[in-house]
Amino acid sequence: MTWEDIRLLSELSHDIQSHGMSHKDVTTLSAMGLEYEVGQSKKCLLEHNINSTIFGTPYGAGSGNSTVVNTISEYYEMGRWDTST
Repeated sequence: MTWEDIRLLSELSHDIQSHGMSHKDVTTLSAMGLEYEVGQSKKCLLEHNINSTIFGTPYGAGSGNSTVVNTISEYYEMGRWDTST
C-alpha cells in the first residue's frame, strides 16, 4: 500500500490509525522508545498529510499503564487497545 492509497482511504472517510513505527508492544519500551513509537508515527503521518487521531496499541496492550496512556494522549485524541489482553 502506498501513501497515496492511504491518503485516498482517509479522504473517503476511513479511519487511519497508527500502530507505531515498528509495531512493538508499547508496554515493554523505555520512555524514549515509547515516545519514538507514538510521537514519530504521528509526525510521519502528518508529513504525508494524514491527520490520524487514533493510536491503536500493537497487541492490544497498555490500557492499564499510565505512561502509555499519557504518551498516547500527547499525540492522539484516542487510544485503542484490547482490555482482555
